[in-house]
Amino acid sequence: MGSFLCWVQKPSDVQTGIILKTEATTADILIDAGDAAAVPYKHTPLEFIAKQSPTCGFEVMGFFNLRFDNRERPLRRFPNDRFPDIGTMEKFLLFCTTTTFASLHLIGWNFEFPSRTEKVLWRVCSGLVAGATLSFWIFETIAARQRFGRWDKYLIWLKLKKAQPESESDAKKALDLQDPVARLNAFEKEQMKAKPILLWEVAIILPFILLYATARVYMMVEMFVSLRLLPVGVFQTFDLSNIIPHW
Repeated sequence: MGSFLCWVQKPSDVQTGIILKTEATTADILIDAGDAAAVPYKHTPLEFIAKQSPTCGFEVMGFFNLRFDNRERPLRRFPNDRFPDIGTMEKFLLFCTTTTFASLHLIGWNFEFPSRTEKVLWRVCSGLVAGATLSFWIFETIAARQRFGRWDKYLIWLKLKKAQPESESDAKKALDLQDPVARLNAFEKEQMKAKPILLWEVAIILPFILLYATARVYMMVEMFVSLRLLPVGVFQTFDLSNIIPHW
């Protein structure tokens, strides 16, 4: 439902790229940029100007030696499968939204079903949907923090890892991140330094995804199958004039 609401105002040609015309050619821009544009690009020659967050089809699938992105280079439009750089509060709100949605299925815990078996299956599946969503968040957070080295400070505190000397640039990072461009630069560097997705991460998270998908499929099927419990009268066409006051 949320996806439909977000897309309700989208035009039919939403994936058609908007052509941006510049006074200078791409070659002139690259020459004037100097060393900043000397790094080989991944998507477009001008990507050094505006830092972009990683995409699912290229960066994430790249961990598995797979690609689901447009292989044309340079790209003619920005990909629509990027992961936005969201803050802690936004992540918390996303966590609350997804877990609340998953938990809504528990409302039907004591509903009437055509059979005892279907009632038990609904309870099991609703519990799996809620539990799998919560477990996914827990293990994905643990794995993501490991990939980006955010557990290091705790490992250092426990003396399980040696502390790295803090450079002057690191000391000023908090101040620099107040600037949007600097924050995006830091986000991109963090993504580049991230450790690859490990096999244990996939082995732990994939079962939760499969359980969630299986439970959701059953619950959607059960919603229609359980309609047989309703009395025949609800399927009969009625005349509105019989229930609306009229003279």
